[in-house]
Amino acid sequence: MLKFSRYSVLVLAVATIAGCGKAPVTAENTGAAGKAAVEATDVSAAVASDFPKGFVPDFAYRVRSKADDTVDGVAYKKLVIEFKGGDVALTDKAIEAGMTKIGYRRYKTLSQENGAIVGDYGKDGHRITATTTPRTDAMNLFDADAKGTVYFVWRP
Repeated sequence: MLKFSRYSVLVLAVATIAGCGKAPVTAENTGAAGKAAVEATDVSAAVASDFPKGFVPDFAYRVRSKADDTVDGVAYKKLVIEFKGGDVALTDKAIEAGMTKIGYRRYKTLSQENGAIVGDYGKDGHRITATTTPRTDAMNLFDADAKGTVYFVWRP
């Protein structure tokens, strides 16, 4: 006989409820024909709040991980997504366009040897760093069609 802890039953119940009635967002049901749409993710309704305030990618992605961290007494939010369309350069440009739309200005760009692009954005003393990295064989990504990852770090 299988035994379940109260915690595992609670997690299963929450996951089941969170997925009820949620259809994936696609180009067909958003009216954005020909444009890659944001796909439903494993965290569905909470997705918009996972990103820096006001920012939502306009490309297909899946949330990989999210965390709150504290370094030397300073709180940080960290979010990793897998992007599915385009390449590193196109995804980086889409992130820059989204950041500009919410009032951020890119003030630094670094290209790394592994093909990653790091973008630093600022607005009113707030800073967001987005590192877009291409898929490698060493990555263990959730989706076979993922082209790489984007790692966001910012202070809430």
